Amino acid sequence: MTLPTGSAARKGIPIYRGFMKIFPDAIAAVSQLTALSTEKHNPGGDVGWQKDKSTDELDAGLRHMLDDIMSEDPVARDEDGALHATKMAWRMMANLQRLADSGVDIYALLPDALDSEYDVTLDENWFPFAPRLDRP
Repeated sequence: MTLPTGSAARKGIPIYRGFMKIFPDAIAAVSQLTALSTEKHNPGGDVGWQKDKSTDELDAGLRHMLDDIMSEDPVARDEDGALHATKMAWRMMANLQRLADSGVDIYALLPDALDSEYDVTLDENWFPFAPRLDRP
């Protein structure tokens, strides 16, 4: 992982205030799921992610989303007792990390970093980086 080195850029990534402080319970649940999954797939091993054995993040994450949606229980759990929502969150984080590992710049494109292909106007749907449609 590489964080920016400039002070202003680093302050624009508020890891504590922008993630940990907002989602403490969700982070704890996903962390617990990591520990439970490690024990299931690698008993006695160090807590972690065996990336070579787990490569279907999007398929698995969306299956958990469908399980959650289709369940009559508003807090649908998988057979191991974990919420489908927790497993979905884990899989989406894994997908984002895999993108970063592959060299994709996963940080938001800020207005001064965008090229002319993007329109940086906010609309009512708050999708600020929509491609311009008026280009040939």
